[in-house]
This record gives sequence, structure tokens and C-alpha cells, in this order.
Amino acid sequence: MSQQENEGQQGAATTALARAPQAGMTIRQDATGSQEMTVGGDMNQAQTIAEVRARIEAEHVLAKRFPRDLDLARTRILADCRRPKFAEKARYRKPQGRKKNEETGRWEQSFAEGPSIRFVEAAIRSMGNMVQESRTVYDDPDRRKILVIIRDLESNAAMSQEIVIEKTVERRDVTNRDGVVTREVLGSRVNTYGEPVYIVRATEDELTMKQAALVSKAIRTVGLRLVPADLVEEAMEEILATQARQDKTDPDAARKKLVDAFVSVGVQPDALKAYLGHDIASCSPAEMQDLRAIYAGIHTGETTWKEVITSAQAVGDDDGGSKSPTVVNKVKERLAEKAKAGAGGKAPPATPSSPTDTSGQPPLL
Repeated sequence: MSQQENEGQQGAATTALARAPQAGMTIRQDATGSQEMTVGGDMNQAQTIAEVRARIEAEHVLAKRFPRDLDLARTRILADCRRPKFAEKARYRKPQGRKKNEETGRWEQSFAEGPSIRFVEAAIRSMGNMVQESRTVYDDPDRRKILVIIRDLESNAAMSQEIVIEKTVERRDVTNRDGVVTREVLGSRVNTYGEPVYIVRATEDELTMKQAALVSKAIRTVGLRLVPADLVEEAMEEILATQARQDKTDPDAARKKLVDAFVSVGVQPDALKAYLGHDIASCSPAEMQDLRAIYAGIHTGETTWKEVITSAQAVGDDDGGSKSPTVVNKVKERLAEKAKAGAGGKAPPATPSSPTDTSGQPPLL
């Protein structure tokens, strides 16, 4: 066979291969005869599906080989609750509206309290054979949707929650030191203090922090559905007992530690005194436990100090002003001074035409 005929047959074979590539493959040939092969989406998708299936099967095999021991899980969870550092952040408390006391006829502040995000994460680890994951199911320039899933490998139960993250944040000041607007303002509103709050496009860092907080809250909500309720209740009782033991051993040290904890989240001692209506040294054991739960709520992002103060103010207003002014006015004045100092005395930019809050996130009080 001549060299010309051999080259002709090779060219025909190459042309046939280019016309009928394997599934998921594309072969392109240029005028010089060089070829480029690319792997199509079908093959990548099939490979991804195979990897996920293999991972899930391996997780179930390990769960059957090392089954959960509920007695051991209970022991581990209660051991965590006996650690003072863990107990400080394992239970949260945040304002949740007001309710009327039918006996006295007065409006009282209502609180939501329970296991914090940190507790649920520890409980999932102690239970074992639970897998948690979060994946993005939708993303565009304005919002992102994330699906949070927790699977119990032993019972084959799976709980999930979809969260929507608006790519915006709220800021009181959107200018630099020279008064130049440095943020993309999308809207505005007026908060409970009569101050303008601007809805701006979130930076990557801000979006990452916002996403992490919302995912953690979803994990807590979903995880509590899989952890036995009686075990959660017993753990909450152990946490309160741990805090009470600490207070009884060294009350002064416990109070100083609590004050330091609030300072770490931006709440100064004078704000605590104003909220309590008396000196911190005079705190009762019940007040100490409530303050710890409020701190845990602020630390994990469940609430803010302003929400606590605003709730107390609303109770005083509905009760005909019977709430002590030290609980509201002093803290309000301090927060207003801090906001004014932070703004540096600069006038805010012109309020955008749309005052509607379109951020889809918890309001900034």
C-alpha cells in the first residue's frame, strides 16, 4: 500500500470518528489535521451522579457497621452541657412580641427561648450517623437559594429547609470621610428611632457572613426535628443547673464574666445597668440566667441588643408608661450618641425615591 493511500485511509477514519464520537464526547478537526476532544455535559453529569451515589452508599454502610448508641449519645450531650463555657452559648433567649397578663391586666414582654445553634451542632455530632449538607440551587445577581439537608443514616429520615438570601444589607451610613457615596443604594426605610436606613448591595464578605448565619439557623431548625425531644429538654435543664452552680460557687466572678461577654458583642456595662434598672452587682440568679440567654441570642445572630431594648420600650408604652425609664431612655440616648459619633456629623445622602424595604432580611432597628 502506497503512502498516499495509507494517508487517505487514515483521513477517512479520522473523519468517521469526528462524525460519530462516543457519547458525551466531541471531536473537532482543523485544516491542518489536528484534533481536539472535549468531554460534554452528559459525561460530567453521569460522573457526578456516580460519585454522589458511591458516597451515600458508603455512608450507609458505615452507619450499619457502627450503629448509634442512644445511651452513649445522651451521655455525651449531657457532658457537654456540664461544661460552663458550652452552657453559656447553648441556650438562647430573644424578644418575641408582647402578651397581656390576664391576672394583672398589664402588658408583659414575651420571649422565645430554647436550644441555640451551637447546641444543635454539638447534639448532631454526639448522635452520630447524621449527615448535614447545604447546596446552592439557584443564584442570580439579586438573590441566592440554598437547600439545607440533614439525613439520619439509620432511620433514612431526611429533613430539609430552603433559604433565600437577598444580596443586600442595611447600613446607616453609605458615605466615606469625604462625604462621597461609596455604596450602591437600592432603597431605604426609617427605623424605630426615626433614622434613615439604606438598603445597599452586599459585598462578597457581607454576603458570606449573611449566608453563614442563615445556614446555621436552618441547621438548628432542621436538626431539632431529628434529635429526640426528651433529650433536648433534659439537656436544657442540665444547662440551667450548670449555670446555677457557677453562680453559687463564685457570684462575683460569674457577674464579671457575663459583663465581659456582653462587651465582646458590643454591649457596654452601663447599657446593661440601664436595661436592668439597677446595678449589675444586684442581679438575682434568675436575671443572670436571662442575661446569659440574651447574650447567646446576640452571639449566634438570633437577635440584637436593639431588638431587646425596642421590645422593652414597647412594653412600657402599652403599659401606660409604667416601665421604668432607665430601661429605655438611657439606653436609647446612648445608642443615639454612638450612631451620631459613628456618622462623624456628616449629613446622609439623599433618600432614594423608593422607601420600601426590599432586602428580604431581618430589619435593622
